[in-house]
Amino acid sequence: MAVAWAIYEVGSTLYDIYDFGASLVDPCADWWDVGLGGGGLVLGAILPGGGYGKMLKGGKKLVKGGKSAKKISGVITGNFFGKTEKQILRNAPKEWKRVPTEIDGVPTNGWKLLDENNVERIRFMRPDPNSTQPWVHNQTGYWRRTVPNPKARGGVDYLDEYGDVVPRSDPNFEFKTHIPYSGVN
Repeated sequence: MAVAWAIYEVGSTLYDIYDFGASLVDPCADWWDVGLGGGGLVLGAILPGGGYGKMLKGGKKLVKGGKSAKKISGVITGNFFGKTEKQILRNAPKEWKRVPTEIDGVPTNGWKLLDENNVERIRFMRPDPNSTQPWVHNQTGYWRRTVPNPKARGGVDYLDEYGDVVPRSDPNFEFKTHIPYSGVN
């Protein structure tokens, strides 16, 4: 029995190490994921058993209403600050397709990702330093993200830079849902 328990403890500790390492290298992980993974590793070294990091990150999802910095329900959530086009495309679900953006059939300076139901989920507009629009977003480039909601106008809700839904009644709706591009060009 003692040998079986020792094997379980070693296996649990190895899993905690793996989980913490996965949080460190995940480009979509936020500092909460890394901190909770590290805390879980410490708890696993002190307390019996393991999997504490996974448990703590699961608690984070519950507290934040199911959102985390990972792919949840087919959408990339979490902070887009500093993310490059390649990082977002690399982490998008494989069944999503990239198509050029357009306005009234005329191509524009960007692309969008459509999910398996052809719903636009992420839009990226490249910087336009010659833009006459008053928004800095047009001069720096921007992201726009959505999640499906059949009850919402257009069938989607728009997300802010943190992955939270912005109500259309918010007076700063347009500003909050056009996330400035801050990655490397």
